[in-house]
Amino acid sequence: MADRLTNVELLLMLSEDVKADNEDWSRDVWKEGAARAKKVNELLRMLDNAKLQLEAEAKRLSQYLPREEPMPRVVTKGPIQP
Repeated sequence: MADRLTNVELLLMLSEDVKADNEDWSRDVWKEGAARAKKVNELLRMLDNAKLQLEAEAKRLSQYLPREEPMPRVVTKGPIQP
């Protein structure tokens, strides 16, 4: 009977250790996931800022691009027929 109690106590201690290890692991995984999510959000914010800056610069520089002029009527419709 004493051996059985010792075995039960030993199994109980082992199961408590496993549970504690799993809780530590879960906490570590959650922290790592939270850190990765934070990094992704930071990168997305940086991307949005870069996009806004590039769009503003493109708008500013568009004044230097040649403007398209309409084609003359003779090119689009041909000569006038009498």
